Amino acid sequence: MIEIKENSLKYMIEPVNAIIEDNTIISGSYGKEVNILKTFREMKQYGAYNELFMVFQDVKPSVSIDHYYDHYLVKGNGLKREVAFLFIIRDDKEFDSVTSFLNNKKIPATLFLEGSLLEKKASAISKMKNIEIELLNYHDSYEEVYFKTSLSYLEVLTKKQPLFCFTENENSTLLKMCEKEKMHTIKGTIIQKELYSIIKKSLENSMIIPMEGVSNDDLISTFQYLKKKGYSFVTAEELFLEQNS
Repeated sequence: MIEIKENSLKYMIEPVNAIIEDNTIISGSYGKEVNILKTFREMKQYGAYNELFMVFQDVKPSVSIDHYYDHYLVKGNGLKREVAFLFIIRDDKEFDSVTSFLNNKKIPATLFLEGSLLEKKASAISKMKNIEIELLNYHDSYEEVYFKTSLSYLEVLTKKQPLFCFTENENSTLLKMCEKEKMHTIKGTIIQKELYSIIKKSLENSMIIPMEGVSNDDLISTFQYLKKKGYSFVTAEELFLEQNS
């Protein structure tokens, strides 16, 4: 037990608090520490001190994004070399084009769909893997009854609770509505052209890349550039995840 306690310090990773600035927030990260008692039990059963039997547990930050649904989520914690493609989709043609690209390249991503597309694309949505589906709005409106109905239908299709809302500009109506549902509202500037040029100038870790109507050639160039730079592609859920995976 004494040896475990003495050596546990070298494994300690401090948690990082989420960063709040005005009405925006950047996700933090969990830390890690040795579970002294469970480690002792494992080593006692083994019969000797052996660091291979160290048992770890997460340490939650004191300031977490899960305490602040009333703030706009703008960036991940920057600890990993990864990006999240966020596709803003309002019509069938864009849905088919984007999902075809993602499936062919096997790229995880997050799609924010206009609510009327949920029923039209129900079959495709229910079969998706590695593609996260979230609700954008319903006929460009945030009227609560239609928005909540669409959220419920989305949950039935995906068999998981919706996690995020999205807005390009501050939208107090959406923010409050999503807060009630314990959903984070992501805020970011939508890129509609020159995606490759913009990303080259502003690339950073844990970055969201919201886009709409970007050409296929521009999308392929950006994907190849990011891949060459060593970035991995994740969904919004993975990008903002504070807990150790």
